[in-house]
Amino acid sequence: MSPVCLSVQVPVAPAILVAYLSDPHNLPEWATEFCLAIETVDDHHRVTTPAGPVALTIVSHADSGVVDMVTRAEDAPEETLYTRVLPRPDGDSEWLVTVCPSPDAPADLLAQQQAALNREMHTVQQLFAEAQMQCCVE
Repeated sequence: MSPVCLSVQVPVAPAILVAYLSDPHNLPEWATEFCLAIETVDDHHRVTTPAGPVALTIVSHADSGVVDMVTRAEDAPEETLYTRVLPRPDGDSEWLVTVCPSPDAPADLLAQQQAALNREMHTVQQLFAEAQMQCCVE
């Protein structure tokens, strides 16, 4: 399977978006189809997903806009969601996500996951748009 790339413009400075995405405790707010709950014990994050629990590590680098999310379910290989936050000329962010599916992943499951991820990315876009609107109203 070929990698799948998604992107969305988010109306916030890249540094703010990287900080938001890098905090695993924000997942329940925006990754609602992936993250049903999150627990952190001794800096180890465990996410309850519809498919069961996974360990989560977020690897981020603010200067380069990297926010990679590495998950591992019990008795399964590690999976990484590669994301980049790029600066746009207007000061907003372009959030890029690349999914590299395993060769044996069922096409219908990949389509469902891609649609869910697209909805979650637009949730982030909407959260920051609403925050920007509230800021302007106050």
